[in-house]
Order: sequence, then C-alpha cells, then structure tokens
Amino acid sequence: MPLSAALDPPTAKEDTIQPRALTTGSIPRHLVALALPVAATMGLQSVYALVDLVFVGRLGETAVAGLGISLQAFFLVLAVSQVVSTAVLARVSQRYGAGRTQEAREAFTGFLVVAVGVGVFAALTAFISAEVYVSTFTQDPEVQRLGLAYFRITSLTFLFQLLLMVVGTGMRASGDFNTPMKVMAASVLVNMVLDPL
Repeated sequence: MPLSAALDPPTAKEDTIQPRALTTGSIPRHLVALALPVAATMGLQSVYALVDLVFVGRLGETAVAGLGISLQAFFLVLAVSQVVSTAVLARVSQRYGAGRTQEAREAFTGFLVVAVGVGVFAALTAFISAEVYVSTFTQDPEVQRLGLAYFRITSLTFLFQLLLMVVGTGMRASGDFNTPMKVMAASVLVNMVLDPL
C-alpha cells in the first residue's frame, strides 16, 4: 500500500469523503482535541535532543560539547522539515477538506518526493562536509573528534527526520492527529533504546 493511502479517510469511500466535522459542537473542545496531539508531537521532537544529552552527559563535558555541535544541525533540519510540512498541511488539507481525495493524494506524493530529495541532499551534504562543519564551532581536538563522530551519525537521520515530519503532517491534514503523535512517541522510545549503544 503506498504511503499516500494514509490520506484515505478510514470509513469513507473514495468519492464520498467525509472530513472531520469541525463546524459543529464545542469550539474549545475541538481546539483541545486538535492542539494536544500536535503540541505533544512537537514536544517529542525536542525529547530526541534531551535523551541524547542525558546519555552523553555521563561521558563528560567534552562529549556534551561535541554533541551540542551536532544538535545545531539537527534543529536546522527540523526547521527545514517544518517549512516542507507547512506546505504539505496547506496544500493537502485544502484538497482533502474539499473532498478532492485524489488531488490530496497527488499533492502528498509530490511533497514526499520533495522531502526525499531535500533529506538525501541534507544527509549527503552534512556527511561529506562534517569536518568543516564541526571545526567551525571548536578548535579543541577532542571535542572535534567526538563532535565529528556524533555529527556523522546524526547526518544519516536527516532523511528519516524529514519523512517523519512530512508523513505526520499529511496525516494531520487528513484529520488524523493521533497517529503522528504515536509514531513520534515510538521513535523517541527507539532512540532511547539505541542511544546507549
């Protein structure tokens, strides 16, 4: 099943789409129902960095300094992910809300291609230019050594970070706010398990 199939409403047929009804009922209740999963997802993105800091903090100040250099790039890629995701949200939600599911799928697929392109470019660029990037922030040989090791590993996750954001935003654009939060929570748990390695 293609990823764009995630845009299908769970119970509606292709031509008789029924978007989530937000124009009836309690406005505060709708706001809370929409905002809580989004806020939790955003918070979980920052938990990645905090989990890394907890584990690396046990290795000493030099290790934390090296990780800090990598985290700057992590948040830069996160910002790029937000830009692509905002475009996904606008384009896909408009079409989905208008009942044009096929157009919503096509828009979503197009943004997946963009995310893959940007993610691969970011990962390759970061990996290739890792030494130049790390040495820009520090002249300490030990911090450079550790920062380079962290940064090369982190750069390999840039593609997955973009895809995670774009797919999650595509799901939210089609009215599913809980699944992206659950996926993000699962990815944080995987990060916690893999960090000690």
